Amino acid sequence: MSVQVTNNLSYRVYFSYPLDTHLDGREEKDFEYVSYDSVISEPNMVNLINSGVITVLNLDAPSGAYDSEWNAVRKFRLGDYHLWVTSGSAGELRMKYGDAASDLDGYLVVGLHGATHVLNAVDAIPDIEILEGLWTSGSSLTMLDVVYDSASNTVAKADASGIATMPVIGIIIAKPTSVTALVATSGEITGFVGLTPDTVYFASLTPGVLTATPPTVPTQVVQKVGYAKNTTTLIVEIEPYTILS
Repeated sequence: MSVQVTNNLSYRVYFSYPLDTHLDGREEKDFEYVSYDSVISEPNMVNLINSGVITVLNLDAPSGAYDSEWNAVRKFRLGDYHLWVTSGSAGELRMKYGDAASDLDGYLVVGLHGATHVLNAVDAIPDIEILEGLWTSGSSLTMLDVVYDSASNTVAKADASGIATMPVIGIIIAKPTSVTALVATSGEITGFVGLTPDTVYFASLTPGVLTATPPTVPTQVVQKVGYAKNTTTLIVEIEPYTILS
């Protein structure tokens, strides 16, 4: 008979059968450290599938704690799901079906955040919509900046002074690096300071900033970005823009 290993990186495989059954005088066969997708054959144990037991032990992780990095050699898996903890002091437990491609790949399972944590793209908030992938952004851009699409896969601070720096496409909710950003197009975004509850906010003449007072001068651009749920939370509802004349 044969057994094919279909998960993880390495195993110990035992072929065994009842003690009152004997094949060639053996009662157990031990194959150590079997590789992924290997086929183990034992032709003399033809009756094992009906009369015995196959035990596969996962040796993918060392004894004690599992390696926690997304690209660890010995990964922690539950079936075909790979789990890891992101780097940094506020590490987050993330999961993906199959191997992770980066530290922020997959889906958030648990976030470990303090009281000052700002909602971002890796938080498990089902009603937040995020533009696909990472966007290139200058080092001057920060969390909660209001942005427009300035070039191919690139965002810059939106400025309602003219259409050249508009329209708004979203708000930066994460900066994985100093020159990349994740951009949200809808949902509840918190971390703002001094918003007026139940007030509509627009793109401002000050780059990257929101204002409760829409522009009024010809050639300036009026675009609603959202409204304040409270003093720190904006409900993002980006609407079509209007160029004043």
